[in-house]
Amino acid sequence: MNSETKTCQNCKRSFIIEPEDFEFYEKMKVPPPTWCPECRMVRRLLFSNQRSLYIRNCNLCGRRSMSMYPEDKDLVVYCPECWWSSKWNGDDYAMDYDLSRPFLEQFRELIKKTPQVGLATSHTTLVNSDYVNDAAYSKDCYLIFWADYCDNVMYSSLLANDKDSADCHILEESELCYGNLNCQKCYRVFFSEDCQNCENVYFSKNCIGCSNVIGCINLRNQKYMIENTQYTREDYEQKLRELDFSSRKNIENYKKCACAFWATQPHKYMHGYQNKNVTGDYVRESKNSFDMYQVVAAEDCKHCIHISLPATKDAHDYSGWGNNAELMWDSAICGENVRNLRFCYNCFPNCSDMEYCVHTSSSHDMFGCTNIKQQQYCILNKPYSKEEFERLRAQIVEDMNAHPYVDAQGRAYLYGEFMPPDLSLFGYNESRAQDYFPITEDIAQMRGYHWYHGKVERPAPTMKREAIPDRIQEASNDILKEILECSSCGRSYKIISNELELLRRFELPVPNKCPDCRHKERWARMTPPLLWKRMCAKCGKDIQTSYAPERPEIVYCEQCFQAEVA
Repeated sequence: MNSETKTCQNCKRSFIIEPEDFEFYEKMKVPPPTWCPECRMVRRLLFSNQRSLYIRNCNLCGRRSMSMYPEDKDLVVYCPECWWSSKWNGDDYAMDYDLSRPFLEQFRELIKKTPQVGLATSHTTLVNSDYVNDAAYSKDCYLIFWADYCDNVMYSSLLANDKDSADCHILEESELCYGNLNCQKCYRVFFSEDCQNCENVYFSKNCIGCSNVIGCINLRNQKYMIENTQYTREDYEQKLRELDFSSRKNIENYKKCACAFWATQPHKYMHGYQNKNVTGDYVRESKNSFDMYQVVAAEDCKHCIHISLPATKDAHDYSGWGNNAELMWDSAICGENVRNLRFCYNCFPNCSDMEYCVHTSSSHDMFGCTNIKQQQYCILNKPYSKEEFERLRAQIVEDMNAHPYVDAQGRAYLYGEFMPPDLSLFGYNESRAQDYFPITEDIAQMRGYHWYHGKVERPAPTMKREAIPDRIQEASNDILKEILECSSCGRSYKIISNELELLRRFELPVPNKCPDCRHKERWARMTPPLLWKRMCAKCGKDIQTSYAPERPEIVYCEQCFQAEVA
């Protein structure tokens, strides 16, 4: 089969479907997509709300707890403890299929009447971690997102097997880390990026196997270096004392120096290692996978994002999270022993052979089900015999193609498309789509996306931004009683006791910005999940990179970069 050029039903731009894509669609028994890869990714991200969190009452037990849904949304919402309990059953909300109405219209009705889980967590695997989302198997954690197997970690995201750390994004198998981006197997590493197997490192980038370095870049197995210059141990320790990172002013000043130095050095065309035949960014230990972003241990995959745990095989348009996932198509936040899922969202663990399912757990052979656990052969949450299920499923697929759901923008949803944006319970501005592809309310509405207008009431600050201590030594336990004013956005935030204890251990100052602003600063340091053609700054060879051509970084191809840093 040859390549085919299609016009995206959503953005009207052309996109190419390759022969190997058709082979995958045939394997999954789905038609080719009508939306381009970027629009498909945005559509999946619209269903994911990670950080827009509220406090509301559980509609079952009445307890106030953190939730993805504010109280002014007309939904039934259970706290995680109640949702995962045996106090209710999803099949109590079962609907008969109505041949006279589009299937997705009926599915939207089912979604809105079933109890939503307040947070997308594996609640039974969490210990003392009530204020986390998209998280599992963690203990004593606070405001961590997309995280597994963590202990005493705060204000961080995309984590795996971390301990005693805070304010990091993409952190794996690390301990005592703060302010990092994309670091693996690190110990006492601070304000650094793209580092592996490092110890006692500050403000460094792309260093591997290094210890006791400050402001360095592209080093391998070095120690006692500052801005890539060798020091004796004594001189290094003296310079570290002079820099005095217990002061916020000193940190801000040195951060500018380090970033200026990094800008003079070459950057590899992609962040990644131990890959074979891979394109994308922030990818490691993967093979034969293309257009991948923030991914670990993927094989024979394409257009995937946020695969944080190994392993994933044969997945296209899959937005996390792995942990033994196979045969995944156009699905999001599904993982932990999942197989053959199509157009699903938030289905975990131990799920297989499911289509158009949302918040479905430990189930198989399901079609158009939501907020249901430990079931099989269900359609619209109604159980059937295997024979009845297969017969009705075939009828619905035929009906979806003959009489598709059509949204207000005129976009048709035949069988084989992910759920329409209409079915998302989040505003575009609440969703992860806004993180990666920020747009205004007017543009969102023009494209048929919801926009949430509610506001979160915050208490007035008791400590103004100018009164926040500059040095950690000046921060007494009384600061735990204060409500601080963010120096960036002006919103209120708190310091928690575990956080203060870590900062004292690190000898780092109390932050003067709220967690959201700190997160946005880390986010701004990353490349986007898009690829451009660009020439290697050294040899002129064409490369495919997430560094846009207009960006100022000096970008090298793999061969030139390895020759430079060897």
